Amino acid sequence: FGLLIGIDKYDKPGADLKGCVRDSREVERYLRENVDRAKERLFLRCLRSMHPDDEATGQNGDATHPVAEETHLPAKREQIIAGFTRFLTQAGPDDTVFIHYSGHGSTEKRPEELWHLDPEENSDHKGETIICQDSYTPDNGTLIAPIRDQEIRWMISNIAKKDPHVVVIMDCCNSSGNTRDFDAEVTVRYTSPEQRAAQPGIESFVFYQQDDKARQLLKQKDKSFQIPQGRHLAMYACHSYELAKETGFPEGRFGAFTYYTLQTLRTTRGRVSYRDLIKLVRAKTAAKVSFQSPQYFSPVPEDVDQYFLGGSVAKEVANYTVTPGASGRGTLDAGTLHGILPIEDGTTQLMLYPPDADLKTAKPSEGLAATITAVTAQESIVELSDGKQFSEGVTYYKAIVTAAPMPATRVRIMTEIDEELVDPTADAELAAGVELLKAAVAKNPFVELVDGSADRQFTIFVYRYKGENKFRIAERDKTAAMVQPKTGLTAANANKLVDELAHISRWERTLHLENDHPAIIQPSDLSLIAIDADGNEIKKHSGEIVLHLKEGEPKPRLKFKVVANNTDQVPLYCDLIHLKSDFGIAPGLLPPDTHLGRISFQEGRRRTERDQLEVYAGAHVSVRGKTDPLGLYLTFSLPEDKNEDTDHFKLIASTEQFDPMHLWQASLERATSHRGETPKVKSPLDALMRTVATRSASFDTGEEAPAERVTDWWTTHITVRTVRKE
Repeated sequence: FGLLIGIDKYDKPGADLKGCVRDSREVERYLRENVDRAKERLFLRCLRSMHPDDEATGQNGDATHPVAEETHLPAKREQIIAGFTRFLTQAGPDDTVFIHYSGHGSTEKRPEELWHLDPEENSDHKGETIICQDSYTPDNGTLIAPIRDQEIRWMISNIAKKDPHVVVIMDCCNSSGNTRDFDAEVTVRYTSPEQRAAQPGIESFVFYQQDDKARQLLKQKDKSFQIPQGRHLAMYACHSYELAKETGFPEGRFGAFTYYTLQTLRTTRGRVSYRDLIKLVRAKTAAKVSFQSPQYFSPVPEDVDQYFLGGSVAKEVANYTVTPGASGRGTLDAGTLHGILPIEDGTTQLMLYPPDADLKTAKPSEGLAATITAVTAQESIVELSDGKQFSEGVTYYKAIVTAAPMPATRVRIMTEIDEELVDPTADAELAAGVELLKAAVAKNPFVELVDGSADRQFTIFVYRYKGENKFRIAERDKTAAMVQPKTGLTAANANKLVDELAHISRWERTLHLENDHPAIIQPSDLSLIAIDADGNEIKKHSGEIVLHLKEGEPKPRLKFKVVANNTDQVPLYCDLIHLKSDFGIAPGLLPPDTHLGRISFQEGRRRTERDQLEVYAGAHVSVRGKTDPLGLYLTFSLPEDKNEDTDHFKLIASTEQFDPMHLWQASLERATSHRGETPKVKSPLDALMRTVATRSASFDTGEEAPAERVTDWWTTHITVRTVRKE
C-alpha cells in the first residue's frame, strides 16, 4: 500500500515549488515497474497538487506519467489524513506500507497540552510539520493546519498495529536556517513559520478529533497522554538543522534526496539494505548540493539491515538488459534516471552477454563490447564495437557497464571587493586576475570552468580585502577559504591555486567514489564495522560516528573490521582508506592482499578451500615486534585551534587485485598536480589511480596481465567526527 504525496502549487501564495510532483510521479513509476507482481499486489493512493507544467492544460498529468483519476487526489490535509487513517490501515502482517512526501516542511510551536511529550532539550516546544496543499488558508474562520510530527507518529502507530512493514520517506526541510547560495537553480523546501498567523490549537490535531480517549485526556491536560512509537523505518532528506534542496537534473527538476534514492534503487535493483541505501544516497547528494545529509530512523535498530521495502521489490540480478536491433544497434533498459551519464559527460562502455551467462565467471572474450551513443531518462541506445552484429535468435543480452566517464571538476570564478560581490569587469586588477585563472585552468585537464547557471563543485574568488588582492577557494555554497588564500594576483599564484584545487578535488572524488553499476558485488556482501574502546561493535549509526574529546580524559579510540556476509561470493580484494581533514589520503589500513569470501588455492598437488570472513584494520602492523590479528586502535585528537574535525574511512572492494597505494595523497602543503595528457578512463576507480600525484613511496606491483573475467568493485565508508567537549 503506497501513499504518495507531492505538492508544487500551494493554495497559500508565495510558497510554490517545482520538483515535488515530478518526484512523486517518478516514485510511482519506480513502484509500478519494480514491485513484484505489481498488477496484483500494488495499491497506490497519489495525492498531488497541480504541477506548474500542467497549468496550461488544466490536467494533473501528462503522457509520460499517466494519471488514474480514481487514485489521484489533491494533496490537502483532509485527503492526506484519510490516506493515513483509512487507506493505509488496510495493511496486515504480510503487507508493506510505503509513504513518500515531497514538499515543504516547517516548524510549529506545540499547544501546551502536548508539552509533556517533548524532551528536555526542546525547551521552546517546537515541533516539525509537513505543509499540506491547503495549510494556513482560511476555512470557516480558522486556518487549516499542517500535519505535525506528533500526528504522523499517532497515525503510523495505528498503521503498525497489524504489523506491516512500514517505510516513510520525507523529502522536505524540518527546520529554519539561512544559506548564502549563489545558485538560483537551487530551491530550499522550507517555509518560514514567522510569516504565518497564530497557530491552530489542540482541537485541530487528528488524534483529538478521532480518538475519544485521547480527547478526554487532552481536555484535562492529563500528562498520562502518550503516543506510542509504531514500528517503522523512516528516511529523511536531511538533518533537522539542515535544508532539503531541489535542483535541476537532465530529466528536469527534482528533490536531490528523492532523485538519488530512486537512482540508487534502480542501479541496485532494490536489493539493498536501508543502512547501505542511505549511505549511498548521502554520498551522491553531498556531491550535488551543500548542507544536506540524508538520515534514517528506526525504533527497532535491526530493521535498518532489511532489504528495501522488506523484500517486496522483484529479485532481479544487478545487470541491465539490451534488446537487439538492426545494424549492431540496440536499446538498453536504463537512462539518466538509472545513473547512466549523458553523452556530453563522456563515453560509457558496456559488455553484453547472452541470457544464460554467469557474470561471476564470464570472460570479456565471451561478450560483445558496446558503446552508449544516446541517452534519455529511461533508456539508452547502444552500438556494438568493431562493426560486430548481434547473434541471430538471441532476444536479449545481459549488459554490464565496464567504463563510465569521470567529468572534470566544475569551478565558477567570482569577484569580490571587501566581501561584496562585484562584476568582474568593474575593476581592471580583478579582471586581470580572472584571466590568469582562466589560463591556469586551461592547462589542467581535471578542472573545468562553468558559468553561473551550471552546477559547480567549487568557487574561486578573485577578490580585494582591505586593499590586498588575493585568490581563494571556497566550497560550492560557502564563502570561507578552504586553504590559505594566495596574496597577489600573479600567474604563479593562479597556477598554485589551481594545483591545490585539483588536489582537493581528487580528495573529494575519492571520498564520493561509488560504482553506480555494480554487476557482481552487492552492498549486502560486505560490512565495515567500527568497534569502540570497550571492544563493542557500534551498531547505531548511519555512516557517521561522533567522538567526544574532553580535557583530562583518555583520547577516544576506534578500530575497524571488515566482514564478508556472503560466503558464496568470489574472493573480494579489499582495502580501507583514511581520508584526512587536511586533504591527505592514506591507504593500507588493511593487511596487503586482503581478500574475503570463499577462497581456493593450490598447495603442491593439494587444493584447499576456506572461508575467510573477516579482517581487522592494523592486523599487519608490528608493535614491538608483534602483530595482533584483532587489529589496532586508532586514536583521535584535535589541533589546539579546532573544536571539531572530521575523518573518513572508505572501504574499497574489488573482484580483482588492485594497488590501493595509487590513491595515496600527501597533505595539501606538499600537493602536486598531474599536467600530462588526460588518461584513458576505464572506471572512476581506475581514473583516480591513474591521476596520482608524485609521491615518495608505493608498492611496486609492476605490470599486470589484463583480467580474464569481468572486474567489479564497490565501496562504502564511515565518517568519524571528533568534537571537543567542555
